[in-house]
Amino acid sequence: AIKGKVIYDALEVTGSFSGSNSMINQIYKNATWGIKGNYRSIPTDCPQRDERQGWLGDRSAECTGESYIFDISKLYNKWVTDISDAQLENGSVPDVAPAYWPTYTDNTTWPGTFLFASDMLYTQYGDLKTIETNYAGMRKWINHMSTFLDKGIMPKDTYGDWCVPPEDLRLINTSDPSRLTSAEFIGTAYFYYELNLMQKFALLLGKTDDAAEYSKTAETVKTAFNQKFSDSAEAKYSNNTSTANILALAFNLVPPENKEKIVDNLLQKILSENGGHVGNGLIGGQWLMRVLTESGHADVAYMLATQTTYPSWGYMVEKGATTIWELWNGDTGDPGMNSGNHVMLLGDLIIWFYEDLAGIKADPENPGFKNTIMKPSFSCGITSVDASYNSVYGKINSKWELNNGNLNWNMKIPANTTATIYIPAGEKDDVKEGAGSASRSKGVKYIKAEDGCFVFELQSGSYAFSSKGIKKQLTANYAATPVISPKDTILNKGNSLKIVISCADSLAAIHYTTDGSLVDKSSPVYTGPFEISDNTTVRAIAFIEGYKESNQASETYNVVDPHKNGVTWLFYEGEFKLKLPDFKSLKPSKKGTTYNINLKKLDLPGGSFAMQFFTNIMIEKAGIYTFYINSNDGSQLYIDDKLLVENGGEHGAKELGNTVELETGMHSIRVDYFQAGGGKVLTVSYESEEINKRYLPESNLFKTKN
Repeated sequence: AIKGKVIYDALEVTGSFSGSNSMINQIYKNATWGIKGNYRSIPTDCPQRDERQGWLGDRSAECTGESYIFDISKLYNKWVTDISDAQLENGSVPDVAPAYWPTYTDNTTWPGTFLFASDMLYTQYGDLKTIETNYAGMRKWINHMSTFLDKGIMPKDTYGDWCVPPEDLRLINTSDPSRLTSAEFIGTAYFYYELNLMQKFALLLGKTDDAAEYSKTAETVKTAFNQKFSDSAEAKYSNNTSTANILALAFNLVPPENKEKIVDNLLQKILSENGGHVGNGLIGGQWLMRVLTESGHADVAYMLATQTTYPSWGYMVEKGATTIWELWNGDTGDPGMNSGNHVMLLGDLIIWFYEDLAGIKADPENPGFKNTIMKPSFSCGITSVDASYNSVYGKINSKWELNNGNLNWNMKIPANTTATIYIPAGEKDDVKEGAGSASRSKGVKYIKAEDGCFVFELQSGSYAFSSKGIKKQLTANYAATPVISPKDTILNKGNSLKIVISCADSLAAIHYTTDGSLVDKSSPVYTGPFEISDNTTVRAIAFIEGYKESNQASETYNVVDPHKNGVTWLFYEGEFKLKLPDFKSLKPSKKGTTYNINLKKLDLPGGSFAMQFFTNIMIEKAGIYTFYINSNDGSQLYIDDKLLVENGGEHGAKELGNTVELETGMHSIRVDYFQAGGGKVLTVSYESEEINKRYLPESNLFKTKN
């Protein structure tokens, strides 16, 4: 067994978990982290550098995983008090507590741990006092954040889906808009979840008027979320990132009739586009494994848990990591962000070990493990689990083994508690306890049949259950996503370009289009390279008999006229650490032209500079357009000399957007940007009712309005 131990004052607690898969054991061992001292400590990260702070976002859902390894009740009760102490009079909660770094960025994700940690203490330990003591502060925070709501949309998210696996293994942050989940999407999804938590807290405290208020606001937010981010034509959310699908499912934002398709979108991302690997950062990772399992795909979660190639937890292990990295590509990424001890990317993996593999989960209706919900994912692919958890009532044991479809499950339920267990079987009488029928065993009460399982309620005691005919769960195979080459290429007017489409699955039939329309089996079959000489969007899907179709690949090629198309840029030397400079008072040291607003093909220093970009975009159809700017440190986006997006100085890359109504014709664009150090990120993308989110098209960007 893998064991963890921590001492809080005079209280020593140990926990253990073992499984039949050696990689899971190794990940579990390397996932543990030392919490030394006593309850006067704080949860922190990266002890090797000056960032030793109590970052709230690192622990939002992960604190529940910690609670299975250690008794963190005192530690987190104290830390919630730290968060409360750091709250400003207007209700603002910092990203770091204690607020040694006064980072009050007013976002929904990091400060939301004020609520998440309190909910964990109630669910895992039965601690209602923390909620009661801090309810007024939580309500003040919710009221403060509600002032930022815009027609039900919450634009306040500071860090995005932190540390998504980047497209280039040398990068810290991705700059590809197809990999980025917008701040508005994350902010709105999280705020909906937080409103539901506040409704729960209000009901627990008998504050029914408050609960009704939170419920009403939550429904407004949910309606706005689906109106803005749900694409009915393609049955997807926003730009269909892994995290967009995960959050919509995790927070119950998806209408029941659309849930199957959104789950399918997530599976396509993992199995088709990412080749059986994660495609999310910190935010998506907090809910990933449970979303997959609750959606009926625990076998995919098991695949991710045991994966050993990049990006995965097992990849870290294979590269010699003994703690969790801050970056999925921590061995190759820019050393500007070099932490090798960041629990945040562990996500909900430990929660999944205990709740979904072992089947040890607190009942939210009877918290603190007064009643334990025991529903292991017997058919995910693992064949045995031996786990224990020291609850506040005593040790809970769950040990099961699956052999040729035959299940043997031994468990121990502490005194003064009960358990609700789920056992798969063909018939109720196929479930045995000891030598006889489970339904007639002492201390066992049959409740119902549900989802192929028979549900029983147990009194405290030791039990030995058995069943038979359990089959391994198998999610359908997906064809690999095609690769369209070349990428990131601009075509000069009068020239042609050869396009090649390939697929990792040699048996796949690749269907494609060149007019930007969606691909299906009636689309032309790719037989070999072809040439283009005009603006072209190539889309492709791979089909294999007996497999589900791949995710759709897409590349857009723009034909530019070097004499007319382009972006003018100005470069300013200097240190701009806190905010954008007053460019009117500065003199540029360099200037030049490029074809888009980004930093990819510019020769720039490692940090400490500012830039301005000027261009004009041709809008061919009047309507409402949303422009997004993704940057680290700080940027501003102007359309027709009016500020549209303010993306303030931040800890890392963040994308923000705003809408504007534009008439047909030419419109000026200006971007101001500064870089203080670390990763260099700047991209601008847009979308409309008829245009999927994409980079600004080079062919529509002009040096002048003439």
